[in-house]
Formats: sequence, structure tokens, C-alpha cells
Amino acid sequence: MTNLEQETFKAHVDRFTGFGKEYNKIRPSIPVGLRTLLLDLVGELRQGNEGKLGVVVDVGCGTGLSTFTWSEVAERVVGVDPTEDMLKQAVEEKKNRKVENVEFVSGYSHNIPKVEDNSVDLITASQSLHWMDLPLTFKEANRVLKPYGAFVGYDYDFPPTLMGGFFKSTEIVRDWMTDINKRGDEKEIYKGVVRGDKSKHLENMRKSGHFRMSGEGLFSERLEWKSDLEGVVARLMDLVGTWGLIQTALKAGVTTDAEVEQIRGQVRQSLIQTAKDLNINVEGERTWTICWFYRFRYGIK
Repeated sequence: MTNLEQETFKAHVDRFTGFGKEYNKIRPSIPVGLRTLLLDLVGELRQGNEGKLGVVVDVGCGTGLSTFTWSEVAERVVGVDPTEDMLKQAVEEKKNRKVENVEFVSGYSHNIPKVEDNSVDLITASQSLHWMDLPLTFKEANRVLKPYGAFVGYDYDFPPTLMGGFFKSTEIVRDWMTDINKRGDEKEIYKGVVRGDKSKHLENMRKSGHFRMSGEGLFSERLEWKSDLEGVVARLMDLVGTWGLIQTALKAGVTTDAEVEQIRGQVRQSLIQTAKDLNINVEGERTWTICWFYRFRYGIK
């Protein structure tokens, strides 16, 4: 990692420093169904490895939530991230899981270390592509990918949608985060942070000239949370607490713990009101259905 890289991406690294443990505990890992779908993109590359891929590189890997998923279907998996706090948590998780074919290295998507030219079957970027220098990242992908290897960036909508009529809670959190982002921009607390437009990922892939074909798709994962009302409120707000936007705003004083508690109260009240409107009993433990909605963009070398 060069001094120039450290200076250029310092704001990005700072944004994700200080909450690696919470991030790893709360954020979702890639759904198995989505992994299976993405494996089909590079299916022909699996034939020589007893049905497994040779090498998978997970750029912007954070704490390894996506990285570990690929360990089951590849001979070697390399997680790459510039944030020391996140990598520390990833290495600790590797020890806990006793996974031997995964390694984590400090680096960037545009300068992948410890990976040779034309050696990688699949590069993934989970909830991270919008933080990267795309022209340089796609150029680096072209260097390390095998012919017909794939680069895939996948993201999920945040927050997850609470189903069964309880949509208002999602709207409350989303509207608040939009407001925090606006207030942060006004106070210039995101200075130095360059966040790409996710809706242009596919266009940028095609413009790069490094992929013989590219496309996009949608995927959803339905989950069930068994919890009482306070538990589901806590889980939603804990997810909010792992968002870099909120962490940066808290550090800069754009929002406060008191405001977070106010939003928590609004979420709680919306669930109570919806339950009343629909004549649903939310006293005690019940099953809450949530859905993560994913978008993925891919390029084939």
C-alpha cells in the first residue's frame, strides 16, 4: 500500500474504522442462492477442480462476510481490504471458523497483492464497488482474471424490508438516513469521500473495455427473525449502527445518540400502530419476516 493510496483513500478507511466487531456481527453474508447463481457465470472454469473454482478474490472484503462464503466452493480465497480494523476482525473470524483456504491481505481493488496475472476465476465486491476507483479496478481485474473469468459487484438495499405490512419502519429509517446524508453534506463532513453511483456500475463496466460481455440481475433473500417487538426494533437499529454514513455523522456531531433513540422510538411506534391496524398480536415472541433485496452487476473477461 503506497503513501499516495493511503492519502487518497484515507477518508474511506476512516469511515469504516472503529466498528469492525459490530459490523461482522450484524451485517448479512452473501445468500447461498446468490452464490450458486454467480457460480454459474464461471461454471466452465470449475471442471478441473472437482467442481470447485481455483482462486476467488473478494475486494473490499471488510470483515470477510462475503469472503468466507466462497471458501466452500474454491481452492483458494483472498480477501483484500485497506481498513486495518476490518481486517483484524476478519483474521479473528478465520481463527474461529478454522478455515485454511482463506487469506486476508491489506490492499486495494486497483492493486491486488499476492495474485498473479491470469490466475483468478472470480472477483467479487460485496457492498463495496461504489467506494472504488472503477477504471483502475476494472483494469486490475483484467490483469488477474483468467479468460472468461468474472468480476461481480453485488449490493443490497438498506435497510432490509420488514414484510407483512410493517413497511413503515423501513421508510422511517430510510428517510432518516437520507436526511443525515443531506445534513452531513451541508457541513462537509464527507470531505474526501468519493462515493460512486451504483446505478452506473454496469455502464462503467461496459465503458472500461475490459469485459467481453456484461450484465446485471436481481436477487432477494427472505429471512425469519423470531423475536419480541423490542428485539426486532433492536435488530433493525443495530443494523443502522453499522452503516458508515451513521458512524461518520455520529463522530462529527451531525447526529447524536439521543436522535438515534428518537428514531428507535418512531420505529417501535410504527410497528405497534401497524399491528393495531391489522389486528396482529405482537406481545411476546413471534416470527417477523424480512427481505434483503440484492442487485448484482457482472463482467466477463
